Amino acid sequence: MIGLIMAGGGSRRTNNLEKLSVPYNRPIVLCAVDALMRSPHISNIYAAVSGSSPKVHRILDRCDINLIETKGKGYSVDLSYALNHLSHPTIIVPADLPCVDADIISCIVRLYDKEYWTEILITEKYAATLRLSPGITMTHDGILCRYTGVSMVDPRYRLIAPTNNIIINDMRIAANLNTPRDWMLFGATYNLAEYNGLGAGRFC
Repeated sequence: MIGLIMAGGGSRRTNNLEKLSVPYNRPIVLCAVDALMRSPHISNIYAAVSGSSPKVHRILDRCDINLIETKGKGYSVDLSYALNHLSHPTIIVPADLPCVDADIISCIVRLYDKEYWTEILITEKYAATLRLSPGITMTHDGILCRYTGVSMVDPRYRLIAPTNNIIINDMRIAANLNTPRDWMLFGATYNLAEYNGLGAGRFC
């Protein structure tokens, strides 16, 4: 499976912190790169980049991955453009997941069904436990959920593939840092998750 990192946004919601802040002495975007590189289920890695994030572009240009230059006109537009360049099953990963690792990537890839565009969700209850800022919500099987930004699809059939939603309450994909408040809470949230047994290993 191909890994596609969405890294073309301008990070305006986070005052340019997103994807560039350096907890543990490294840019956040490299967490997604490392997770995909270390997963045995990923054969090739691409990143959607744009002029809206020139520093991120330079960081990824030094990595051994393929870059797809988008217009930076918004997540959906950039995603559609990037998928037009791919022709194999793809896992889409946001560039701002500080806890993502190879194990959770592999766990999700094993759920791939070529008939669907699979969207990975977390419940709003779980998001509240982690004190994450508000996100885009939807109701799945009567449960209020939010999108993680992680999904899987065969780009060749994405326009006709029905959506399959799967809930995975795991901090490694839940902690999508969207606002400066998320960054301030990141350390405390991580400690809280570990204390309550909500962190890495929750799903796998």
